[in-house]
Amino acid sequence: MYTALGVRVILVNTIAGWGGGESWTGQTALALRARCHDVAVLARAGGPLLAEVQAHEIPARAVPVGPLAQLWAVRGGLGEWTRRFAPEVVLAISGPDLRLLHLIAGPRAGRVFRRGLDRPLGRDPYHRWLARRLDAIVANSEATRRTVLVSWPKFPAERVHTVPNPVDSDRLRPPPGRDVRRELGISADTFVVAAIARLVPQKGHRVLIAAFDQLRSVHPDSALLLVGGGPLAAELAADSERRGLGARCHFVGQRGGEEVPAYYAAADVVAVPSLFEGFCYAAVESALMGKPVVAARVSSLPEVVRDGETGFLVPGEDPAALAGRLLLLARDPALARRLGARGREWAGERFAPAAIYPRLEAVLEAAARARQAER
Repeated sequence: MYTALGVRVILVNTIAGWGGGESWTGQTALALRARCHDVAVLARAGGPLLAEVQAHEIPARAVPVGPLAQLWAVRGGLGEWTRRFAPEVVLAISGPDLRLLHLIAGPRAGRVFRRGLDRPLGRDPYHRWLARRLDAIVANSEATRRTVLVSWPKFPAERVHTVPNPVDSDRLRPPPGRDVRRELGISADTFVVAAIARLVPQKGHRVLIAAFDQLRSVHPDSALLLVGGGPLAAELAADSERRGLGARCHFVGQRGGEEVPAYYAAADVVAVPSLFEGFCYAAVESALMGKPVVAARVSSLPEVVRDGETGFLVPGEDPAALAGRLLLLARDPALARRLGARGREWAGERFAPAAIYPRLEAVLEAAARARQAER
């Protein structure tokens, strides 16, 4: 039963890889536990999220891949484990997990869906049926919230809540003694542009490489750091070589969360040329590291980058516009420092965990109370 001391929450996230949603799940599980809630996690068998939460001794169970396998698991040991945990709220992190949410929630648990991507949701009868059974939806930005309401227009707007991702600046500390520029042979005077993102079409790396090519033609002492792995790695490396960027374009691959701050620290500016975003951790983390951000004016990015104040916004898929703003910062380091300093101040106020988690707790507690009132 829900009490003012906390709720019993199961977070469901069966995505295979590691991205913003998985980072959010792991950090939220830890934060809710620290705030006196009982938390458990359902994650994909063998996936990085499962290992992450188990390493922190959060109760967790592995979920098999595929709807039939999940159905059998719920009818067996997974269902029994869930009933023993007796959740008051079940929160699904991704669209594919909505089915699993409803399978395990039962009639007594509040049902909350967190939407972390500014893309349309399914409008077919099956998805509308899934939506009708939800008590609340959490959107990670106003852009995402608007897309949810357009996708599911009959879902009550007052039950779609905007709760940005909290970002803890204390986690953004470069390892002592780590010097990425020295490791990569980049001089202290070189203008360094970094992009910290998976190498997937959504993140706009093709646009970034084209923009960097233009930047290099007028500001030769520049370098590009691409931090992340993904299916476009070979294609992007080939494009870089074809343009003659050579050693000035550094593909450093996927890096663990504890390593990433060292790459922010090595950069003069962080580029976020995404085609769409739900929230974009990299833009906020860059600001908290005191780095100006040049981002596409799409989706939620205008919510996390203040144009002319903490960085710049440029039209989406426009290499020339992106190159122009990068060149401005390359030629005016004092401006870059001012934007970075303001970004650190603004992001520290807006996305501090202490300001964000109470908003999420309010949604979870309301969902628990709503189900309790029905009994």
